[in-house]
Amino acid sequence: MSTNTSREYHPGKVVTISCENPEETFRVAKSIHEQLVGNEDYINNEIVLHFSDKDDIANGEPDRVWLYISADVKSMPDITIKLVDKENTEDGKQEN
Repeated sequence: MSTNTSREYHPGKVVTISCENPEETFRVAKSIHEQLVGNEDYINNEIVLHFSDKDDIANGEPDRVWLYISADVKSMPDITIKLVDKENTEDGKQEN
């Protein structure tokens, strides 16, 4: 006898971040991922991180990061995004 362990997803919030280029998209996604590692809701897929792949690009949504947050999250995470623009500063560090 098999047991179905899938559960129903309850939509909550979707955060979409538009980036300038693929490198920035990756940096933003990586920053968010690093902050969510160890978060129980992230581990249990109540929070899902996705960034533009070839299908998204083909659908006209390049350079985007999506954070899907289920209505069932136990606690809403605090996420800080810090981007560094190396070309516009003397020391290579400028917060955006």
